[in-house]
Amino acid sequence: MFNKEIQQQQREIIQTEAERLSKEHKHLLLTWATGCGKGRAVMRCIQAADSDKQWLVICPETIQVENFKVGLEEHGFAHLLNTKIKDVICYASFDKYIGGEYNLALNEVHRLSELKHSIAQTIKFEQIISDSATVPYEVRERLYEIQPYHEYPISLVDAIQRGILPEPTFYIKKIQLNQQQKKEVSILNNKYNYWRTRFYADRKPFFANKMNQARGDAKKLLASYKTHEARNIINNLAGQRFVCFTGSVEQSMELDAENSINSKKTKKINLQIIEKFNTFDISSRYFNRMGREGMNFNAIDAGIIIQLDSGNDEGLSFIQTTGRALRGDDPKLYILCTDAEQDEQYLRRALSNVNSNSIVYI
Repeated sequence: MFNKEIQQQQREIIQTEAERLSKEHKHLLLTWATGCGKGRAVMRCIQAADSDKQWLVICPETIQVENFKVGLEEHGFAHLLNTKIKDVICYASFDKYIGGEYNLALNEVHRLSELKHSIAQTIKFEQIISDSATVPYEVRERLYEIQPYHEYPISLVDAIQRGILPEPTFYIKKIQLNQQQKKEVSILNNKYNYWRTRFYADRKPFFANKMNQARGDAKKLLASYKTHEARNIINNLAGQRFVCFTGSVEQSMELDAENSINSKKTKKINLQIIEKFNTFDISSRYFNRMGREGMNFNAIDAGIIIQLDSGNDEGLSFIQTTGRALRGDDPKLYILCTDAEQDEQYLRRALSNVNSNSIVYI
């Protein structure tokens, strides 16, 4: 049985250490696995800061902005909004503060684009706190250009070993494609390889966009072949609380239009679904990408990943989705995988650091 007392003790230890490090370093980078409490650690660091400058908290999207504000209330830091925090905004609104004098809290900093990096360089700050589950190399370079950072890392494996997160059981469902499906996948793979070759011969943005579009189309196609098996798993989880990460917005809507959180719905409706889940009015939620970052979920029994990403993001998406499911005492994570070569490659990458004893094929 997962020990909640040890979890609380360990969370307190790492958050106290983050607070201490934030006083010693002008730029602190927290690369913590999802579920370790990065948000609360950032709030503690802001409260403990000696600087007279107010803070800008920058989040990926408006839904994470609202979630951070809710977190301030829940963790007892609401007073910071009237004192130390100037505003909580999304990256899209960052340009409103060009040249300002503020400290920066860069939430989910892997989303820091080249444009937003250039805006951050204009801010006259005394302190920066950045956080993410993991940070790709190119974003690390951007962060270092803004201000050399001190990194405090806690990987998913570290968090499980320390008792911060429970160790999940990974249930892998393998799906065999028929000849027609394999042909359809091959067509998209050939399209991807064509544009990839064109891009590496002449690095034009047009070729990069076409390459990424082809890869995305291939993932959506693979995900669509798994809808039937996903429904079977969902039916078997009846009565349990779970989150399901789908391969597309369309698949989310197909599986459960009412409880799907996606970009085609308004912010108000998406927030209402989150609230209904966290108050136990509903027991399931469906996401494509929107549910991976900056959202707090309560008491989750299981997670379903219908389509894995390539893993070329240093495992970020897998860490995020796995972390979302580790909110119960005995979490289960279901991963669907076809026998297509790239799907099996995605699975190998995702499970490369997972305890083999916790993997079950079904």
